Formats: sequence, C-alpha cells, structure tokens
Amino acid sequence: MKSTDGKPWTEADVSKMIANPIYAGIGPYPAMISDAQWIDAAAKLITEKGAKHVLREILANLRDGFPSQ
Repeated sequence: MKSTDGKPWTEADVSKMIANPIYAGIGPYPAMISDAQWIDAAAKLITEKGAKHVLREILANLRDGFPSQ
C-alpha cells in the first residue's frame, strides 16, 4: 500500500495514524472510526511502543491538526 505522496507506508506512518485522535472526530473533523476503535488501537500501540512514544505522537498530531492562530 502507498501513502498519498506515492511512497510505501512505513511502520512510523501507521503508528502516527493510530495515535491520531482526529480520526475519531476531534474538532471540525468528521469521525472516521468510533471512539472505542481509536481507544483500542491506541491502547495496543501504547503496549507495543510505550506511553511516552504514543503521547508524543498524539501531541504532534494535535499540533498538526490545530495549528496556532
């Protein structure tokens, strides 16, 4: 599978997506998955990668999704 820029997906790409709460419908973005699905996926990622890694990804995703005005 390839990403939108035509490059193959990496483990880091998938990790960043899983840790992105915007997919669960944050702010003006429509939900693409249920809260329960996002929580389950994020919990599994925390088990695999550690809480600090996932929290860094979540923070980066929120900053990307909601840039400073």
